[in-house]
Amino acid sequence: MKSNSNLSVEYLLKIGRKEVFHKSLILFILLIIFGIILSKMSGLHLIIVILSILVPFIVSSFYYKMKRVKWLAWSCSNVMDIHRFHRLANNENLIIRKATKLEKYFLSENEKLQLDHFEKSLSYGKEKFIDDPSLSDSIEIYYDNRLITFWLLFITTILVFSINQIFIRSKIDLLNLELIIFVLLSILCIYFIINLIIKLSDHSPQLILSSKGITCRNETYMWKDILNYGVILTGGSRLKQHRFLINTKSNHQLISLFFLKVNIVKLKNQLFIYKNRKSK
Repeated sequence: MKSNSNLSVEYLLKIGRKEVFHKSLILFILLIIFGIILSKMSGLHLIIVILSILVPFIVSSFYYKMKRVKWLAWSCSNVMDIHRFHRLANNENLIIRKATKLEKYFLSENEKLQLDHFEKSLSYGKEKFIDDPSLSDSIEIYYDNRLITFWLLFITTILVFSINQIFIRSKIDLLNLELIIFVLLSILCIYFIINLIIKLSDHSPQLILSSKGITCRNETYMWKDILNYGVILTGGSRLKQHRFLINTKSNHQLISLFFLKVNIVKLKNQLFIYKNRKSK
């Protein structure tokens, strides 16, 4: 990657996606394929199988972290608007926190200086607001009917399988543990199906963004009344999901974005523009 102080933020992010996300994913897939081949060649030896599962995650995760800090150090010497770059890179999870000592260990002295200078510069000044004329006065965000339909069919399939297992096992033993598990699973499936049908029949916008404020769950909050807002990640390491947070003096909203037809990166940028557009 060559050094050029005139590169645009958008170009740097494009390079970041390619160098960090795409190459890490390719490495992970190749290691998984190699692991499957090695496992078969070893006759599914337990240790080989375990290593074939663990190694792709560990190696690709390490590569991802090293590549990200390497890309960030390179970007620091090529970007003019560091505050805008930092915000947009944050939106795409290319920057999550300050680089650790271990991550910096693989950088050259010049790259370390560039990175340190970038991190210190963030505390001075602020991003110059540039409006996006292509963004309308307001946008409405609805449920993603295709995604909901997919999950509805998937859970219905599980329900049919579960009910079939209940009939088979009820003929053998009514106190069978597996029978109880399938009954509980069926009840859970029915709950989710009802919930998804309600969502599928709801044609009203779930979020409305504008330069005046934010409307969610039929309540409108003006920008002047909003204390805190944004897109956050909640849940454990395996069950993370994006939620929309909005806080006012009198209310607190936390809405799941999983079933909404929305691009998380674009949503973060739209929120920034509408918030700053109102104060112009």
